Order: sequence, then C-alpha cells, then structure tokens
Amino acid sequence: MRSMHTRHLNGLLELELADWKVSRVFRIMAFDAGLLTFKDIKFSRSNENQVYILITNPKNALYKTTHYREPLKRMAQSTHIRLLIFSQKATVKSVQVFVNDLSIGFAVQKTLGSPLYTMKWRAQDYLRGIHRMKVVVKDAEGRVYLETQEFALDDSVKSFKLFPTLLLRGDQIELVSSLSLSLSLSLFLFYHFH
Repeated sequence: MRSMHTRHLNGLLELELADWKVSRVFRIMAFDAGLLTFKDIKFSRSNENQVYILITNPKNALYKTTHYREPLKRMAQSTHIRLLIFSQKATVKSVQVFVNDLSIGFAVQKTLGSPLYTMKWRAQDYLRGIHRMKVVVKDAEGRVYLETQEFALDDSVKSFKLFPTLLLRGDQIELVSSLSLSLSLSLFLFYHFH
C-alpha cells in the first residue's frame, strides 16, 4: 500500500489515505493521552480472521509532531504500553511485546471484550534514541500476527520518504514549472552540443 504522508515544517502531519473505491483501504485512529495514533489497513473479505494491532503508547517515531502540538513528553512518563487489538472472529490468546528484539513481557486485556491491552513498562530504559517495538499476537487457532514500529521518547524522529514529501509539501504549480524548465534546458543543451 502506498502512503502519502509527510510532516510540514510547522510540525503538522499530512496523512493522505488511499481511496476506498479502488484500493479498499480504511484507517483506524485513536487518541491516547492526547497523542494521535493510526494505522491504514487494506480491507479483504477473505481475511475475516485477521487481527489488527494498533500500538497507541509509545507513539510511532515517524508520526511525531512538535511538542507544542502534542504532549509527547507523556510517553517518557508513561507507566504502561497500550495496544488496541481488533478482530471480527479470531480469539486472542496471547500478546507478547518485544523492544529492541528482547521480550519485555505480555500485555493483558484491560476489560473482557475490550480491544485495549496494556502492559507495565519502564519508559526510563528507553529515553535516548530510536527503539523498535514488536508485538506478537497469537490466536486460539495458533495463527500469529505481528506489528512493529519504531518509537522515541526523546526528540528523535524518523524522516518520511522523499517523493511523497515533495508532492505534499511543495507547490505543485511551482514543481511542474521547475520540472518543465529543467527538461527544456536539458533538451536545449543536449541538442546544442551534439
């Protein structure tokens, strides 16, 4: 699934979603302690046993905004990892959490029937740099579902891909004009010196 996401210079995120009609993509969004998290999912009728995992705390490092737009410091002060796990038919049996490829424990369902799973953690162990969280969910049939994301509790951020950033941040008229001028100049120089 292609993603058209970027962070503008003012810290705001632009998060284009593929259309439902052609791509059959939908978005799960959640606010956790004032922090927006989301996941784009490709719908498939043949996958009714699918389990969808959204890590809400800590937030994905790629989608961090600036401190004055979201209360990012709350992640470093948090006492629990929080996950939303959705499934139409699969029964979740275990939710194991890894950070930097080391198992740190199992998340438990907060309330019977709720999609919220939590697990105590020591956020202070991850205060510097970017870390990788992996969640492994096993269902009653023995199927395994994985979700990974990088997070940072300090000011570290991940960068978006160049092409979507250019398209979403730039002025399209200016971009087309620049490309047109560059192409014209290249053709002129090519034919002039050959």
